[in-house]
Amino acid sequence: MKNLLLAASVFLVLSSCSRQDTSSEADDTSNADLATSTAEIGDAAGAGSTGVGRENDDVLRPRAACTTVAFGACTTEKRERNFSSPSDGYCTRGPANYIRTYGKVVLTFANAATCDFAGTAGSTATPPSVTRTLENHYMQRGALGRKLLIYTGTGQVSTNTISDADLKDFEGNTRSGGAVVKKLDGNVVKLTINGIHRRGLTIGGKYTLWHTLYSDADGLTITDGGGGDRLVSGTMYVMHNRLSRKITKTLTAVKFTSACRFPIAGTTDFAWTGGSFSVTWGACGTATIDGTSVTLDTEAAG
Repeated sequence: MKNLLLAASVFLVLSSCSRQDTSSEADDTSNADLATSTAEIGDAAGAGSTGVGRENDDVLRPRAACTTVAFGACTTEKRERNFSSPSDGYCTRGPANYIRTYGKVVLTFANAATCDFAGTAGSTATPPSVTRTLENHYMQRGALGRKLLIYTGTGQVSTNTISDADLKDFEGNTRSGGAVVKKLDGNVVKLTINGIHRRGLTIGGKYTLWHTLYSDADGLTITDGGGGDRLVSGTMYVMHNRLSRKITKTLTAVKFTSACRFPIAGTTDFAWTGGSFSVTWGACGTATIDGTSVTLDTEAAG
């Protein structure tokens, strides 16, 4: 009888273990991690080194970092920037260039024939716009360090396969399609985040944080500050999927410059049911979070 009880106990333990999620470790999100997600907005607005920068457009300028990896020619309404092509290798950024950037940024233009951002602002037929999506895009600390997967659709990202389920936020809504920059009447430029996912991955291949970024249509306004600067204001959302928390993120005159991935001025306020915090941006890679000065990982990787 004693042996039967022991066997039954072992079976129950093994059964319990088999039902546990072994693909993830504990979520390690901090307020600083949430603050770093603002860098994706700079990229989408045209200021980031993996953004929609173009050499010949007043709205979409290139960034100083990673300029050795150029956008390719216009092919079937698209231009691509490949950070891990055999000829160019991967792009490196951050302190001592220890952050490796892989994958592609794909720009799809409404003006398909010439792949440009020209046209009559506010056109009801085809307003000048460009959609930025990502393919197999991730960042890694050194050759073997932790990774940050950044994806806008299904497919392979590093060694992981992103399925339809990976595009759903914790409320069950599919968020995909990257970001769209569009000209409206009066030459106002609007940014819509349809869906960008940021997912941390440990050296052992387990997920950590998982944040989904999106906005309402034309939810963010971009102002060209000259010299490659962008000022972004508006409201978007961060779905903290591991914690089932919807965070409202409000940007006020957040300034991106060609020399830094992070903002260098302005404020970003985060608020959710039962909590909030505020970020005031300073010199590149620094910020004040609720009055406490912090130095941000220049490419936070989970």
